[in-house]
Amino acid sequence: MLELHRSRFVEWQPSAVVALAVAPGGRAVALARETGDIEVYDTIDWRCSARIPGHEGAAVSALAWCAPFDIDAEEDDVGGGAPCVLLSAGLDGQITEHDLNTLRPRSVTDSHGGSVWCLCAEPRPKPGQPQRVAVACDDGAVRFVVVLAGEGVGRGLQHRRGFGAVGGRCLSLAWHPAGVNIAAGTSKAHIHVWDVANSREIERITVQGRDKLNKYGKEGDELCVWALDYLPDGTIVSGSSEGDVTFWDGKFGTKLYTFKQHAADVLAVASSPDGRFVYASGIDSQVAQFERVDADANTWAYTTCKRPHTHDVKAMAMASGPAGAVLLTGGNDAQLLAYHAHAFRKRHPVRVVSVPQRTPLALTGGGLWTGVSATGKKGKKGGGGGGADVNGKSERMEVKPQVGHPDPPLLLCDHSRWVDVWRLGEGIHGGPGGATAEAVDSVKGHDGMMKLAAAPTHVLRAKLGGSRRTLCSAISPDGKFIAVSDTHALRLFQLIVEEGGEYRIEKQDTPKGVNAAQQLVFTPDGKVLIAVGASGAIHVIDLHAGEATGKLTAHVPKISSAALALEQASAAAKSGKRKAGDEGGAPDADKGAVSVEDIGCPPVSHVCCSADNQWLAVITTKGHRRVAGVHVYSLDNLKLHASLPAPPGHASWPPVSAVALSASGILALAVRDNGLLTYDVESKELTQWSSTLASAGMSAPREMASLPGQICNLSFDPTPGSSVLLAQTPSAIARMNLSKKPVVDAPAPSKKRRKRERERGPGGHGGGDGKSELQPRNGNPGQGGDGDVKVATLDNPCLLLSYFAPRQALMVERPWEEVLEAMPAPLYRHRYGT
Repeated sequence: MLELHRSRFVEWQPSAVVALAVAPGGRAVALARETGDIEVYDTIDWRCSARIPGHEGAAVSALAWCAPFDIDAEEDDVGGGAPCVLLSAGLDGQITEHDLNTLRPRSVTDSHGGSVWCLCAEPRPKPGQPQRVAVACDDGAVRFVVVLAGEGVGRGLQHRRGFGAVGGRCLSLAWHPAGVNIAAGTSKAHIHVWDVANSREIERITVQGRDKLNKYGKEGDELCVWALDYLPDGTIVSGSSEGDVTFWDGKFGTKLYTFKQHAADVLAVASSPDGRFVYASGIDSQVAQFERVDADANTWAYTTCKRPHTHDVKAMAMASGPAGAVLLTGGNDAQLLAYHAHAFRKRHPVRVVSVPQRTPLALTGGGLWTGVSATGKKGKKGGGGGGADVNGKSERMEVKPQVGHPDPPLLLCDHSRWVDVWRLGEGIHGGPGGATAEAVDSVKGHDGMMKLAAAPTHVLRAKLGGSRRTLCSAISPDGKFIAVSDTHALRLFQLIVEEGGEYRIEKQDTPKGVNAAQQLVFTPDGKVLIAVGASGAIHVIDLHAGEATGKLTAHVPKISSAALALEQASAAAKSGKRKAGDEGGAPDADKGAVSVEDIGCPPVSHVCCSADNQWLAVITTKGHRRVAGVHVYSLDNLKLHASLPAPPGHASWPPVSAVALSASGILALAVRDNGLLTYDVESKELTQWSSTLASAGMSAPREMASLPGQICNLSFDPTPGSSVLLAQTPSAIARMNLSKKPVVDAPAPSKKRRKRERERGPGGHGGGDGKSELQPRNGNPGQGGDGDVKVATLDNPCLLLSYFAPRQALMVERPWEEVLEAMPAPLYRHRYGT
């Protein structure tokens, strides 16, 4: 029987989405949150490829993508750098250029005009000229910045000539699709349109007369133009603080239509690529759609609206997905939602991230466990099921807590500006090795729930110095060390237990040569810390000696001069083909599209140690001059053991979302579409379990492929000889036995049946009913494969699912209703019958 600890004591409060920016081509999306954190998503599979932690006082208000310009390159020379870089600006007046590989700022400049309310990149820069980014400043001026490629003085962000200040604050910006004009909305109820080439104002549109009062009883000049957008035909769309969505003739500045569908400020507008649809949203949380019903007469009509958000919608953008144009919205409820732009009325929106800003959690424990079963058989290191039956009918394994490891284990919660340490609770008649016979008898009368012998206890809260938010953290398996790192510094603390049982931490010296880490993990024996640097190199730190004893770089690609020359020649050839196709050729939908691999991402996505301290798995990502791969090091001699081959059907490794490494040398990897791959590290080949699936053209059992969400965590049962694996998505959990042959000939459930399961949950009563026993997905014994895979959907977001002892696992969840209660109250909307 699995003893599952379901906990809700962990604080988790995601912050609001304040800005969105789509890279050229719509394949990469950047998201900024109120805390200053920036996240980059791939629109192909909606995975987060990079996360830049913010800092106190950042107050990010706008994002933009800009192509860097190499002033030293010849006209036809093609550089090897990123095609575009990410810029952010905030209410502190700082404009920052970010490096998505190192997650650090590359250059910073001041706006010279106070707070920045909006950034907007030039759609079509002139040949031989840098791409300009318009900056809407608090002093009412529109300024321009460019990004110059390279390092040193005169590179990075540089200012260019802008436009003079107008009355009020400059709040919103929009470029004409041809790049000839730029429109700016102000807090004085005006829209100013400039001719960019001549730096001359050609139009001034009054949104509200000064002699009129708005619905708040204030003068009209207090009306704010929060959002602007240019349509392909030159029509201007504005959203104001009165809740109006107005269409303007871009040539004459006359009003075409005004729609009053919103009850409060309209904060964001967006349009489809063809200009047929316009979307608007704001404080009242509704996302309204407007459609052009007559292109010749430029006639518009309101069609429908949706209310998937519970709070204000602050940001909106149009991206591109595999099925076409995708509308993205984000707001105070911390959610990022995706809509099919051309099927807005027919399809429901999809949550891009079910658990936004998940609190990083780490458990003590790990390492090898040895024990004797009730029949006197000693557990083996590897093998099959080891007496562990996923149906819960196995015998109890008598094991003792490992020497020096805290019992009950400790849980580290990283809240970016402070860390919490909790001691887990204990169940009566429970413990490592599985529940006793008394516990089994007791849960039968309590709906599967065990009584607590001790409740979880909060033992430590340590506030971190400085202003930067943390990037990663870890706690040693023996609970003696805590490691925390931001993008600039690694900090190491010793966790000390006083005589009275109180905990305190003591800062340790950071080893020389280790500045910061993007990934942290302790070896199961607690003697070594593995830290992944910004370049991808892995530092091996001896905790007792307090110094780095090794550096692993075999997985980092080495670029030779010949390879660099070949790359430049290939890029130049592609550029020549694009230039030839531009002259009279048909437009290419993928032309100029930028992927997350082009813009950059951290070189290492995951690291994992085996429980026997023998292997270290390193997952590298695809990027500029870098290929994705799975590499295994031997911790005995710190040398590369193998670079595992790509899975069947793939020319290269797909993105990996989760990884786990068992004591018997089985490496489990979760890939796109909830595929699950298992490799034998010793033989460097797929295990029999994965080979069986691969021969049938499957990457995972059907139950796993139909899980809601993407697998974000894997954990092996440390019971000696067990091959049980736990998998977690934000809204479901799965448990499978890899020692049993998977069933590959079972038919897939019908579409109607899958829909009914999503609505009702497994067994017809939902997955979050408080039961610790996992239920079969479909109730079909043939499809499960004799207890091979069991799945349970959850009512609440799941932050962590992990084993911490043989047949003992921790699941941390948080009711979404409690998260919403801590958010600012939304606009009151009367509901019928209340």
